[in-house]
Amino acid sequence: QGPGASGDTSGQRFIPLAAAAFWIAAPINLGPVLYISQRMTILASLFTVLGILLYLRIRLSGLRVIPKVSLLAVSTALCTYLAYYSKENGILLVGYLALIELVVLQDIDRWVMARLRASVIAKGILVAAGISVCWVAWDMALPFIERQFAAYDGRDFTLGERVLTQFRVINFYISQVLVPNNAELSMWHDDFPLSRGLFKPFTTLIAIAIIVGLLLLALFSIRRNRLISFSIFWFFLGHSLESTFIPLEMVHEHRNYLPSWGILLLLSYVVLSSRLIRPRMGLVILGFFWVFNVGVLHARAEIWSNDIIKAGHEARYHPDSPMAQFSYARYLFLAAKSGDQEAATAAEQILERSILIDQSSIASEMLLVILGYTTDVEIQSRWIEGALSKLEDVGYTPVNSRALSGVLDFFKGRKDGPDRLDPVPVVPLYNYLETMGHPQLTTLAAIFQLEIMDNPEKGLALMERAADQAGYRPAYRFNLLRSQIKLRRTDEVCHSLDEIKSLPYSELVMFKKELIKVEQFLGDTCKSSGQ
Repeated sequence: QGPGASGDTSGQRFIPLAAAAFWIAAPINLGPVLYISQRMTILASLFTVLGILLYLRIRLSGLRVIPKVSLLAVSTALCTYLAYYSKENGILLVGYLALIELVVLQDIDRWVMARLRASVIAKGILVAAGISVCWVAWDMALPFIERQFAAYDGRDFTLGERVLTQFRVINFYISQVLVPNNAELSMWHDDFPLSRGLFKPFTTLIAIAIIVGLLLLALFSIRRNRLISFSIFWFFLGHSLESTFIPLEMVHEHRNYLPSWGILLLLSYVVLSSRLIRPRMGLVILGFFWVFNVGVLHARAEIWSNDIIKAGHEARYHPDSPMAQFSYARYLFLAAKSGDQEAATAAEQILERSILIDQSSIASEMLLVILGYTTDVEIQSRWIEGALSKLEDVGYTPVNSRALSGVLDFFKGRKDGPDRLDPVPVVPLYNYLETMGHPQLTTLAAIFQLEIMDNPEKGLALMERAADQAGYRPAYRFNLLRSQIKLRRTDEVCHSLDEIKSLPYSELVMFKKELIKVEQFLGDTCKSSGQ
């Protein structure tokens, strides 16, 4: 607790147990457990916690300095590697360890000062090491930061709007950790209003005041009450990547999987350490609160036990969420494919409404087109026209790219035989992509020509245009290369391979394995052709 803490400590021995029990039963953490693609969140958290446990075990051991530092370096590097490659925010393990050193152990400063007083050589080594670490970290972080700023081109919010909105998002997370509500909890929160300024809405300023107050409390509690400081900083550190400047989707509950433990630890401490609440009464209060959480968790698990029920529940409580409406319509669409005409009609109505509430995404229009191809619903030209209008207004977005790709996959699955579909209704859409100047959209237009329209010359020309639009990004050069290999354009393949090899090494690092596979596949083909 720190030198300034006092009071009856008989209930404090239950704090770790209470915090762990609440974390296990927290309804906001159901998503990573049941939503299969977020198992990576669980895995990253596992290696993060493992790294912390190993660090503390080694750090508090009686080993000598050199073996201790060596083991700490190896265990931290290994666990950070495993956590990071499970999910990117696993890199925060290093931050959690720094938090433990600075707030909990609070002796790293004395160790550093002792080394600095030891000798001039020690001072030089520490200063050089510090400068080197900062230089390498900045050199690695700068390209990442630049990519994040560039990625805002595909979002319907600016950097400033995202940062302002995240203050309210964090407050929403805290409210759902402390008082979960199944009407508020959802897979989708794209209906969360953006903060356009400090007073738009006014709750933005209130949210900022709450968060600044919590951080100041944590800062001023470092010496007087380490547990309060640690709990608050743990929560905010856990959100330091996904809830700050990186242009991710605005709200996702699974981001609280590990950070929420900090809030629950703080709650357990406040109740069990309060001078106003007797220890037994504190346990009773927390017991009732835990039972409430279990009840909400059980109800939410029941909702998640059936995909259609879950989608319908979220669509009902989030009527202004395009993704919630789209998700429900998608499940109705699956029923409609089996011949359920009522489901087809219901899906059409939901998607028509979703078109009106979502002025940036064409996902609903694209699913309506697929619905028209697979059921008795008639394809409307206004769906295509509406999609073209949105593309003209908003340009490229990841959601629109996935929607257009989904239509392509649908067509490719019915390319041959009696199931072949007439692509004429969607031709204007993919022709328009050629004019938008974005490499991802140009690539989709190229695939449409190659795979659906059987026009290899135009398709390859578009693939090459996409590669030129992408500049140094190798992924698009590889797309072109694969298409050329598939069409057996040997000379063009060798030329593309040379262009890929001429790209900066820093851009090719992530593609080295694929480049090796391509070279192995081609063998001596390019060598024998003089390339």
